[in-house]
Amino acid sequence: MATHEIRISTWGPNKGTQEITLSTSAALRAADPALQAQSEYEATISSVKVYPDGSPETIGEIKLDRQAWARFRAEADVREFLNDARGAGFSGLKSAVEAQVNWMTNHYSHDACETEWDDPHSCACDDECPECGTAISPDSSTEHFMLTESDEHPGLYGLAGGRAAEKTHAGPATQPAASTLPSPRPHP
Repeated sequence: MATHEIRISTWGPNKGTQEITLSTSAALRAADPALQAQSEYEATISSVKVYPDGSPETIGEIKLDRQAWARFRAEADVREFLNDARGAGFSGLKSAVEAQVNWMTNHYSHDACETEWDDPHSCACDDECPECGTAISPDSSTEHFMLTESDEHPGLYGLAGGRAAEKTHAGPATQPAASTLPSPRPHP
């Protein structure tokens, strides 16, 4: 029976190429410090099927630029990422990375309760009204960081947005101070 693992290869001018493999509970416990020790330049995250004879088959791969890799290293919930990414092809792997690095503020209002609130998420998704628990879709969303493919380098993904550039789906954008930017809550 084949097993699945996630391999992360990084590159940096002073560190060369490094690789870590996340496949076991021991690797999970070591994952956070291992990710922090990796190079700050680019990373390739691969979903790999390993057959009983030890031969690997890459079933999905995504390349992150410096900014996207830095955000992943700083914000990723490794256990959640592995649950989402292990055994996934490209689209599943990309979704798992997006859940860790995307960040937007969704703006909600529930007329029946006369309640308005904002909540950070990794995508534009429904949230529960804090007054009554009803599922409410966002009225608008302000994108802060969104994983996007490079026009100049197809296959390389980076972050659009950041503190300098935001996109609001409806209404005016407001920019919180850098110290007030919360981590995203992944979509359930």
